[in-house]
Amino acid sequence: MIPVNGDPSVANKKRYPTVTRISPFIQEDLNSAMHRLLRMFYWNNVTILCDDADDHLALFVPMCTALHDSLRLTYNISSSRFYVNASNADDLQHYLEEAKSISRVILLIGHGSRIRPIMLGAAKAGMTNGEYVYIAVELYPSRKQLGTLQWYTDNKDGQDEAAKTAFRSLLKVSLRPTERTTEYLNFMDRLKNRATNYGYFFGPDEALNPFALSYYYAAAIWFQVMNETVSKGNNLQDGVALSRLIRGRTYDVMGHTVAINWNGDRDAQWIISQTDPSTGDFRPILEQATFNGVYNLTRSYGSDGTEQRIVWYNSNHAPLNEPRCGYRGLKEECKAESFAISAMIVGITVTVVLVVGLLITLIVLRKSIWEALRRA
Repeated sequence: MIPVNGDPSVANKKRYPTVTRISPFIQEDLNSAMHRLLRMFYWNNVTILCDDADDHLALFVPMCTALHDSLRLTYNISSSRFYVNASNADDLQHYLEEAKSISRVILLIGHGSRIRPIMLGAAKAGMTNGEYVYIAVELYPSRKQLGTLQWYTDNKDGQDEAAKTAFRSLLKVSLRPTERTTEYLNFMDRLKNRATNYGYFFGPDEALNPFALSYYYAAAIWFQVMNETVSKGNNLQDGVALSRLIRGRTYDVMGHTVAINWNGDRDAQWIISQTDPSTGDFRPILEQATFNGVYNLTRSYGSDGTEQRIVWYNSNHAPLNEPRCGYRGLKEECKAESFAISAMIVGITVTVVLVVGLLITLIVLRKSIWEALRRA
């Protein structure tokens, strides 16, 4: 059993028939979730901006590479990838201008703290006017490891309002938060107390790392399968049989449903969120769940049962995959329209000049005739 993402090659279960992946994040699931989100709004051209600063887990570059390759090769999405430094304004502006010339959909991969400067840079470049959409990946909020994706900083740089507005053009893709069942809360209390023995102190609102939690899931599932095997008098050393017994089932662990599909992978649970226009807080708008490898992307509903509708900034519809006149405004039909408009403006201008000239001539002539008649 592998409780973390691990080497992508283990996804080949013909080569590794006894491997079961319990990780909450499996790269292929993220690729599929992103593809379904893009297809939902007919977005076929994307730019991926990757920032590998503060990558303490060496996660962002592999994620960026795998997502880029999968979108291009598996899902036939036109994808371009650039490595940026969000701390360097000139570098950031350069790549934003590159993105502007080839797409209106921009995926952001990096530490949570790097997303805010990218969005502020996009606002400076005039790229948060409702014609663009940004999709950032935040597996889970973690100030110490992956960073927290947020626009506010207690206005330390005086740009919180600008950042709040820029975040209106942002969608966030993240793992579904762990349900806080009674069993889970009791487990967390015990874990936090035990962690202090090893010099680790949880923050006031810090949740348990879902990857660490998957180790507990793996152990609980393994022990359940072992007990079933022993109770039936079967062989604990038959790895293939044990793997088959694990698959295609759901397990109740601390009140959480953990589903393992027939391929031996944990079914993914993803949430797509956007900021509330008034409060600026992230709220779920779409949910993706899998069951036995079948993906479903559905609308999200609030606690009162009302649908959480997507609110597109400065528009009543999703940003277009490509502007009508192209990314650079150079499509032939638009050139013809531009020429026609220019010709019309020139024509109107010439007409106005001629009319004004004629009026002036008539006035001068009338004045001359009047003077001549008066002298006579």
